[in-house]
Amino acid sequence: MKKFLLSLMFIAVASVSGISQGINWEQGTFQEALQKAKTTGVDKLFVDCYTSWCGPCKHMAKVVFPTKAAGDYFNANFVNVKMDMEKGEGVELAKKYKVAAYPTFLVLDSNGNELGRVVGSADVDGIIAKVKAVLVNPIKKVEGAGIKWEECTLQEAVNIAAKGENGINKVFLDCYTSWCGPCKYMAENEFPKKEAGDYFNANFVNVKMDMEKGEGPDIAKKYGIVAFPTFLILDGTGKEIGRVIGGGDINDFIEKIKVASDPANSPETLKKEFEQTYKMSAAYGYMENLYKNFKDKELGDFIISYFDKFDENEIYSEKFWKYAKSAILLSDVKFVRHLLGNKWIYDGQIGKGKVDKDLYDAIYQQLLMYLFAQQQLPAENVEMACDILTMYSKETPMERYLIEVSKAKLAGDTEKVIQMSDGRGVGYSYDYNEIYQITNILLKMESIPVESKKEYIKGVKAFLQNWIEELDKQDSEL
Repeated sequence: MKKFLLSLMFIAVASVSGISQGINWEQGTFQEALQKAKTTGVDKLFVDCYTSWCGPCKHMAKVVFPTKAAGDYFNANFVNVKMDMEKGEGVELAKKYKVAAYPTFLVLDSNGNELGRVVGSADVDGIIAKVKAVLVNPIKKVEGAGIKWEECTLQEAVNIAAKGENGINKVFLDCYTSWCGPCKYMAENEFPKKEAGDYFNANFVNVKMDMEKGEGPDIAKKYGIVAFPTFLILDGTGKEIGRVIGGGDINDFIEKIKVASDPANSPETLKKEFEQTYKMSAAYGYMENLYKNFKDKELGDFIISYFDKFDENEIYSEKFWKYAKSAILLSDVKFVRHLLGNKWIYDGQIGKGKVDKDLYDAIYQQLLMYLFAQQQLPAENVEMACDILTMYSKETPMERYLIEVSKAKLAGDTEKVIQMSDGRGVGYSYDYNEIYQITNILLKMESIPVESKKEYIKGVKAFLQNWIEELDKQDSEL
C-alpha cells in the first residue's frame, strides 16, 4: 500500500513538474500585464488570442505551450497573457488589434504597441522561430505610409493606368470578401506597412473591391475569381497580366507580385510560347500557371483543345495527370472518352485507386452543377455521367439521388423528382451538406411547381425543428 501511495505521489509530482516547465501565463488583466512589463526586466508581451471553438488554439494550449522549450523561451523573454477573444476584455482587444483569424499570437511592447504577430498553429520550434523573426523585423507602421487606395470604379482605375503618368501603367486589384479572414489580415496588418506603400504606390494604381457587392460580382465573373483573397495585376486596357492568390508577409508578398507582374510570366505569353513550339516544357509552364491560379475551366479547355499536340509519352504520366484531371468535363467529353478508352494505361501508370477517385469526384461535382442549373449539358453527356457514377459506385444515398434525379430531369418526370425529395424524409437519409444540395436542386428546377417546393421546405423545417427540440431536451438534462 505504501509503495502504491508513493507511486501516486511520484506521478503527481512529475505531472506538476511537467506542467510548470511550460509557459507561465499571467492571471490578471491585460493592463496589469502591461504594467508588469514596464516594471520588470521583461519589457514585451506575448498574447495568445484564442477562442473556445478553435481547434488549433486548443492544440497549442495542450501540446505546444506546456513544453519545456516553450517555457524556457517565452518565460525568459515575455510577460505571457492569454485572452479569449469572445469574452471579457478579449472582445475589445480583438477590435483594437484587429484580430480576425485564430489562433493569433501578438507580440507587443510594454506600451501595448504591436511589434508583430504570428497567425496559425506551429510546433514548438516553429512558433519560437516565428516570434524571433518578429523581434528581428518588428512592424514599422507610419501613419499614412501604406498602400494608397483609389476611390473609384475598376474602369476608372484602368483609365488612370492607361495614361501612364509617372510611369504607373498597371492596376493592382484587391479582390476580397467581408467574411474572408486572410483578406482582413492583409488589409489591416500588411498593406498599412511602409514597405507596402513604397512598392505599390510607386508601381500601381491601387483599387480594392468587395466581390459580393456593387460591381464586384461582375468583376469576379469576368476574371474567374473563385478564391479569396485574389490579387489581380491588370494593364492599361484591363487585360490580366497575372494574379496572386492568398496573402502573407508583405516582403514575401511583394516578391510574388513582382513575378506575377512580369509579362513574360503572363498566361497569354506562356500560351503563345506553347503554340509556337508545341514543346511539353512550355505546356507545363502554362498549365501550372492556370492550376495555381484556380483556373480549372481554362486548364481543362486547353488540354482538350491541344490534346493531339501533346507528347504521347507524357499524357499518361503522373506529372500530366495533375493537370489532366481538369479536363474531365461533361461540357466536352473528348478527354473523358479518351480516359475511359485507355483507362488501363492510366491505372498502370498512376494507380487505379487514384484514377477512379479523381474520375468519380469530377463527374459527381459536375452532375451537381447540372442539377443546380449552373451548366447546360447534352442529354447523352448526362447519361454518360450517370453510367460512370454507376460503374464506380460508392453506393451512397446521395449518389443514387443524383443519378435518379438526373435521369428524371432528362425525361421530364417531375413527379419522380418530387417523390425523391420528400422534405421530412431527407433528414433521415442524408447529411446536412447533402440536404443543402438537395434543397438547391429542387428550388432551382423550374419544372417543379411552387407549391411542391413550399411543401418540401415545410418538411425540412419540421425535421430540423424536431432535431432542435431534441437538442434542447438533452441540453436541459446536462
